[in-house]
Amino acid sequence: MKLGIITHVGHWRMGSRLVALGGFVREIDYWAKLFDEVEICVPLVNGAPPEGAYAYEMNNISLRPCPVAGGLTLGKKLGLMLSIPKMLSKIHQTIRTCDAIQVRCPGNLGLLGLIAMRFSRKPRVGKFAGEWGASVGVGRWTCWAQRFLMARKSFGGPVLINSMRDSLESSHLVPVFNTTLTQNQVDETREEAHRRTAPENPKLLFVGRLGAVKCVDDIISAVAILRRDFSLQVTLDIVGDGKERSELEALVRKMELSDCIKFHGMTPPSELGKHYAAADILVLASSSEGWPKVLTEAMLYGLPCIASNVSVVPQILGEGKRGILIEPRRPRDIAEAVRRLIGDPDLYRAISLESRKWAEAQTLEALFLSVRELLEDWWQMPLKSHSQTQSGAFIEGIR
Repeated sequence: MKLGIITHVGHWRMGSRLVALGGFVREIDYWAKLFDEVEICVPLVNGAPPEGAYAYEMNNISLRPCPVAGGLTLGKKLGLMLSIPKMLSKIHQTIRTCDAIQVRCPGNLGLLGLIAMRFSRKPRVGKFAGEWGASVGVGRWTCWAQRFLMARKSFGGPVLINSMRDSLESSHLVPVFNTTLTQNQVDETREEAHRRTAPENPKLLFVGRLGAVKCVDDIISAVAILRRDFSLQVTLDIVGDGKERSELEALVRKMELSDCIKFHGMTPPSELGKHYAAADILVLASSSEGWPKVLTEAMLYGLPCIASNVSVVPQILGEGKRGILIEPRRPRDIAEAVRRLIGDPDLYRAISLESRKWAEAQTLEALFLSVRELLEDWWQMPLKSHSQTQSGAFIEGIR
């Protein structure tokens, strides 16, 4: 059985191999285990791939390249309009040659895929990777249109939605937890997770993109408060990169914190574990968030988390049972949360164990076992288990 995936997520060439951002690649590798073949109808971007892009492991994945189009300027929007016929042609070819279709939204190709699927009777599954209940601003009518089309039962199949709600407004809308954890990671981190105790001088950790919404400056300010006002020899490791890095480095120098705050830059996912293992507390002080995978990764290591009360963060942290919630843009609240954790060893240990217990159940293997059962029930046909994991994923099926 061949699955066709229609998505806007960009791909790059690396020799004859395909690469894309790591989280997407990891998920699609698991979809490929449920089917004999997977064809991805997707933009193929020229130039070098960005940091954080990786090759697929499964060798039954191929690509049908679509034009790269879209953007904020008038010229790019005009270019998108002119590219629509070619995009629709590529989408139609994928629908025609595949046995079942997955349409991933929000995105330009996803919207076109939803429209094209109205003229097909093939089994289908939707995936909405944005925040389903988020308000849509002016100029984002395409996002509203995609949610509208997916929310109708006439879509004709289940729609997987990144959500922690128990149920949504229609029975075909299925909330799923968007995870990147694997059972191997659960097994490898078990001993590390259960050894944690509250430290006297905590080692804080931030992992993520260094952008304005991440409010890393507030974490830096919290370190200054803890050292100045409470004489705690706290340190901070900042893992990640972004356009705010130079300003943050300047702030660290201005506050004379260079001896206790270290910037590690972009780190491959395979090396993140050493940072989680070495840290005592993860801090995520964002003013807004999507679906912060860094929280579940840290919780798998039994790492207590302090995070902003935004988006799905309260649900991930069990409304405060699996971590400490703070309001954004309040550095002193971060400092107080750190003091609360290290000043109460029983609380630190309880949060650590609860975090680990919850995170170890959020694996890709568990997710795709439920996805398999869901699709077999909807489509009334068995899906094939595919165990090949040799490096693969080539352009338009050329091996």
